[in-house]
Amino acid sequence: MSPTTSARPGSGTGAASRLPAMGAQQATAALGVTPQQLRKLRECGLLGTRAALEALRSPGGQWRYPYESIRQLHERARVDLPSAGEDLAVHVAPLQLDENGQAHQRTHLGWSASAVQAGLSAQQVEDAWAGLWSVRDPQRHVGAALVADVAGFVVEVARVTGWRLIAGDVRFEVEAPTAVMLQRYAGRRFHAAPGDTKQRLISAPAPT
Repeated sequence: MSPTTSARPGSGTGAASRLPAMGAQQATAALGVTPQQLRKLRECGLLGTRAALEALRSPGGQWRYPYESIRQLHERARVDLPSAGEDLAVHVAPLQLDENGQAHQRTHLGWSASAVQAGLSAQQVEDAWAGLWSVRDPQRHVGAALVADVAGFVVEVARVTGWRLIAGDVRFEVEAPTAVMLQRYAGRRFHAAPGDTKQRLISAPAPT
């Protein structure tokens, strides 16, 4: 990857405007993601804060991305999605209000790097990503890992301690992950399906 200068003519001498940055086409090629997945990474805050990214936009309004943020994601080691056993991976959407929040017993769904700074409590953050999921046999996942990713990039790792039904779907109860779970999943990336922008459970099949 080779960065290009993001400074705009007449944009001032602020530090943000001088950061090495790249356009969307370069960023998608560097990360091996689709434009939809790149947008999801941006909206979830994995490419920088909204204010920082706005400062990097071109005079024509095109998004530009900090080279350092792209480099850090690019260098993440890949790990296979859970394909057997009890671990679960979930693709999470950008953080948003849950339109059925009262029935779902939560205020938001999805994930954002700046959720706490935006005023959400730790419980609200957990509620937003740890459920709600359609799971055939949730009990077998107790004690296993629940891993959340944004466009394939792991953002949360937790250990499942239990579950409860809310509006017909499963809300996993979670706690801090084990050292083994962290070693396997934290700071890694999965291969994510192209174009995935919604919350989706990608459950491991039952062992045969």
